[in-house]
Amino acid sequence: MKRKVLVVLVLLALAVWFGNAGNADAAAKQKKVVVKNQQATAVTVSINFGADSEVNAQTLGAFCKSSNGKSNCVFDLPANGNKEMSNFGFKYLNMALAFKANVGCGSTKAEVTVNNPKWYDVMDVSLVDGFNEKIQINVTPTGAKTVVLGPPKGKSGNQQVFGVFPEGCDVCVERRNPPCGYSKGKSSECKSGTEMQPGVVCQYQDNSNAGTIEVVLVP
Repeated sequence: MKRKVLVVLVLLALAVWFGNAGNADAAAKQKKVVVKNQQATAVTVSINFGADSEVNAQTLGAFCKSSNGKSNCVFDLPANGNKEMSNFGFKYLNMALAFKANVGCGSTKAEVTVNNPKWYDVMDVSLVDGFNEKIQINVTPTGAKTVVLGPPKGKSGNQQVFGVFPEGCDVCVERRNPPCGYSKGKSSECKSGTEMQPGVVCQYQDNSNAGTIEVVLVP
């Protein structure tokens, strides 16, 4: 009986230790985010920040050409130019970003959460609200190979594109409760498989401690 109790206590101790170690690793994340324009003309970029984001329009300050409280930031990118988003000590960043449009119906979005102290960092290119531009996300953990999400082929034909939610497909494989006027149900634009096991991944998860996330407007 004592041996069983001891084994249970050891297992509990290990579980606590590993849990704390995981939290410590998560808290140590130091990823930077760079927004790039690979087109030949200057563009406007619009960002909506999640309510829980520690990086927002207020903390970015002069980075934003204009803003709406903490939740929205607009800035310009020159042709073939880029800007690094200063995370002020690599704080948690939760954002949706669009080029040449507001974040909303009719725009392609880059959805990015990085330096998350509680869970994986998550990224995707979303056509759930519609399509206006081709966006690619490059995820490069320090010392590791780059993982490329997108870009979408266009408004349609993205069933096999890694890291992309196809048009109106709010759960990757179907339109369960789609926004922006899309009809519910299966669509030939959505990916095969199930919500938990799509044929091609819509959303990428990364738990590396450091690296660079590039959000790129491609030609």
